[in-house]
Amino acid sequence: MPGIPVWAQLALVVVVIALAFVLVRFLNRDKIDGLLKKRRATSLIATPAEFIEGPTHLEVALALDTKKLYYENADMQAFLELANVDEVEYDDDLMTGGRKIDGEVLRLRAHGHTFEFVISKAEIAKWKQKLPKHRVDDPGSVHSAVATV
Repeated sequence: MPGIPVWAQLALVVVVIALAFVLVRFLNRDKIDGLLKKRRATSLIATPAEFIEGPTHLEVALALDTKKLYYENADMQAFLELANVDEVEYDDDLMTGGRKIDGEVLRLRAHGHTFEFVISKAEIAKWKQKLPKHRVDDPGSVHSAVATV
């Protein structure tokens, strides 16, 4: 672009990229809110969360019914059957350490694989009530608590 300094062109590119990033996050949040609204009708609890898979951090709608834990976003629809979950624990830190989290970690272990979800501090008490801790060597199985109204 003739007449525009290189530093101004670079600044413009950075601003456009930042605005695109904000727009994508905003649209993703709307999609997650839509998924949560749909799941709340049939779930014991449904809240936004962050799914952690190694270095990847994905915003998801996290929902629990009596038999499954669903984690979904615009690009992914997945669930864990509670009958296949060996352990449920809550922690302050991610297994991989690294960045500071804003909330608490719900950690599930199933068939040798670990699933981590960061849930906000405002919602974590509800999750602990609806999906109590369970260790693999405890008698019984992982279950969701009966809905209380």
